[in-house]
Amino acid sequence: MYDIKSYIIQLFVALYPKYEMEHAAMKELTCCATGHRDVPVKDVAFVKKELKREIEQAIEDGYTRFISGFANGVDLYFAEIVAEARRKHSRLRLEAAIPYRKRLFDLLDDKEAKPLLLSCTDIGIHAEKYTRNVFAARNRYMVTNSNRIIAVYDGRQNGGTLFTLRLARTLQKDVHRITISRNPAPMAALSPVQKLQSVE
Repeated sequence: MYDIKSYIIQLFVALYPKYEMEHAAMKELTCCATGHRDVPVKDVAFVKKELKREIEQAIEDGYTRFISGFANGVDLYFAEIVAEARRKHSRLRLEAAIPYRKRLFDLLDDKEAKPLLLSCTDIGIHAEKYTRNVFAARNRYMVTNSNRIIAVYDGRQNGGTLFTLRLARTLQKDVHRITISRNPAPMAALSPVQKLQSVE
């Protein structure tokens, strides 16, 4: 049984299933994060510390809008830190970019993710149903509507994080990279490509 705030969120997205905030995207400085779901346990504390440092720097640089894709791992770490920062900085906005509708309800059923979702100022659902392209579409929305991308990347040559980094470089975004591999991918691996294809 959901509480009243959960019900309001569900009602909102039911009425506006493809709600997006593009009209406000470039009126304020926006930052998003990308990174792996499977961060090694030994690296979690380091990743959270570095994300907090990057978020604090973004706030100092005038960023007020933060977008999280609300996937497990880095996305939720990012959302957690921004939610905490909003307690001190009321002007900050935290947006949840949900790839498809069922994912929203899964998050509301998760005891750790639900409080973060309910702390968001904006929620957007980018597809009614799951397809193999929903994550790439969600990532494209986040990058297109952000000025700065914080990337937690371990050098792997496939997956949604690499896709997002390549897209960010193609669009000449400000990329801040947090490396969790001793052998990170060379910069050439992140150069623009003619065709970007990936599944998360």
